[in-house]
Amino acid sequence: MKRAAISASVLCLVLAVWGENAKSDYVEKPIADRDRDHWFWRPLSRPPLPEVKHPEGVRNPIDRFVLKRLEQEGLGFQPQADRRTLIRRLTFDLTGLPPTSQEIDAFLHDSSDRAYEKLVDRLLASTAYGEHVAQAWLDLARFAETDGFEHDKIRPNAWRYRDWVIDAFNQDMPYDRFVQWQIAGDILAPDNLEAPVATGFLLAGQDMPDINLNEERRHTVLNEMTATVGAALMGLSFQCAQCHDHKNDPISQADFYRLRAFFESGLSFDEQVVDSEERIEVWRAAKSKRDRERKQKENELRQAEKEGADSARIKKMKRDVEQIRKRSLPPVNSGRVMNEEGKRVISHLMIRGDFRRAGMEVQPAFPRIANPAKWAPDLKDSGRARAELAVWLTRDDHALVTRTMANRIWQLHFGRPLAPQPNDMGRAGGPPSHPELLDWLALELPRRGWSLKAMHRLILTSSTYRQASRSRAGQTDPSGWSKTLRKDPANLLYSRMPRRRLTGEVLRDSMLQISGRLNRKRKGPGVRPPLPKEITGTLLRNQWEVSSDPSDHVRRSIYLFARRNLRFPMFDLFDRPSGIESCAQRQEATTAPQALTLLNDGFTMDCARALVKRCVVREPQSRIGFYYQQLLGRNPVASEMTLAFEFIQSHPDEDFCITLFNVNEFLYID
Repeated sequence: MKRAAISASVLCLVLAVWGENAKSDYVEKPIADRDRDHWFWRPLSRPPLPEVKHPEGVRNPIDRFVLKRLEQEGLGFQPQADRRTLIRRLTFDLTGLPPTSQEIDAFLHDSSDRAYEKLVDRLLASTAYGEHVAQAWLDLARFAETDGFEHDKIRPNAWRYRDWVIDAFNQDMPYDRFVQWQIAGDILAPDNLEAPVATGFLLAGQDMPDINLNEERRHTVLNEMTATVGAALMGLSFQCAQCHDHKNDPISQADFYRLRAFFESGLSFDEQVVDSEERIEVWRAAKSKRDRERKQKENELRQAEKEGADSARIKKMKRDVEQIRKRSLPPVNSGRVMNEEGKRVISHLMIRGDFRRAGMEVQPAFPRIANPAKWAPDLKDSGRARAELAVWLTRDDHALVTRTMANRIWQLHFGRPLAPQPNDMGRAGGPPSHPELLDWLALELPRRGWSLKAMHRLILTSSTYRQASRSRAGQTDPSGWSKTLRKDPANLLYSRMPRRRLTGEVLRDSMLQISGRLNRKRKGPGVRPPLPKEITGTLLRNQWEVSSDPSDHVRRSIYLFARRNLRFPMFDLFDRPSGIESCAQRQEATTAPQALTLLNDGFTMDCARALVKRCVVREPQSRIGFYYQQLLGRNPVASEMTLAFEFIQSHPDEDFCITLFNVNEFLYID
């Protein structure tokens, strides 16, 4: 043990000496042809639609790519899921909420040829759509309303970025503009009040305001910002290149710092005013008046102190100064956004990633592996560098950006992406299961005007999406199901619809809606419902101040306060990411505390009681039918009715509702 410790110490010393004596002159390796021999770097080319043996199962081009692979294994599509399954699947997929019994009945009785398509369009038009799909983007953006680290200070206006994302999805903002504004909205649309708010994407990561050296703070935030842009928008693990050339992918350390250089001059840690010119002018005038009065009073105080005025008068003058300093100003919207008004910052490659060791100067430039056409940014106007990056990222032929987003859209509906590592699709990420389909979707995104709703509609109306997820009683081809499980056990070929568990946010929102408690109020600062005593007893003072309005406690989960160091218990239990780094895929753990919480938590009991109060029928079988309709969207079968009837003869209805909250049919989407 002692010898190992000595060896480690010697190694550290050698590395330190080597680092100190390393030349600051950086030699960047050129990208060779063999470096580009990887599917993700290759330019996009529109693949031909495959010929299939059974075209009668094809509804749109997506089906041809999937069915071709299935037929190669002697498989085909599963039968279409029944209508009850489809409306539940679609409604959860697009809104994060269960369908009501009235909505189910309406869909079941709609005999028109376009009943399914009309349902898709109605759900896409719902404001609940943006509130649901925005959460996946906020995971990517590592969004939270606090700084993180030890003190985890609150960012009072961070919620504005969250609301902007929700509105952008609801308005079907074209994805190219959606990206552009988050990179350079303050430059590209300076007269639009929402555009600067969008740049909160870049500043949404962790920060340590009380760090000793501001240079270290800037370095850390800029590196994290650069890594997030690489992962979230281009599907690459750029962070690996901040200290050395990437070990797997052709991304040099110089590539990393040239990308970082786009953001250097726009980074400001101060809250920036983001409002109309009229409101800003009123605010500036009031602030100027306050500052003048404060300075005047401070001068009078200093003069009085020099002349030896009596202590009572000195105390009064100090109180006057303090009152002026605390005087509130007219309300004005502000937030942490990018701002190019300061001086242009000279960028450097940092030797071994050390903020204290600036190497060669670098200019903003696009990563070489993602830029085969060798486009160069126009840097004549240094204040528009980020705008150049934003436009380059959203070129129709940008293979990395379009493939990355197409992969994410697919993942949203199937629970699994086509390429297995959505934030790292380089050499370490593994190949896609259907590469031609991924390229076809990537090209289809700009072809359809960058409309995300159009892409959703395309996937949702395919036969691939409409398949049943499991064998049903009375199915005409039971041997076909067995063959499917044998030849595609992990469902990598999409030989059936994958079953997915509800996220913590969707689970909470569903329980609130079913019980009639959900408050659909939109927008505004994050709200804080009460926490269990076993958690509040461990918190620091003011770490979770419960919102004063009880109606806020039952708003949709996306509007709950997002604290990095204290995730809401149900979200933490069901694998919500911490907000420390960009998250493309949530883990899905299955643990005993999940079931114990759903059985015993006060929230579950409150929802069960509220659901029982909603039931206006008195006869036991009718009550059971009501609970089944509300939670599972169907009537109980005979065996279920018998068991339920026996149960409620000796238990309160609330206990029966809690039981249904815990069944897999409620927790999973077929």
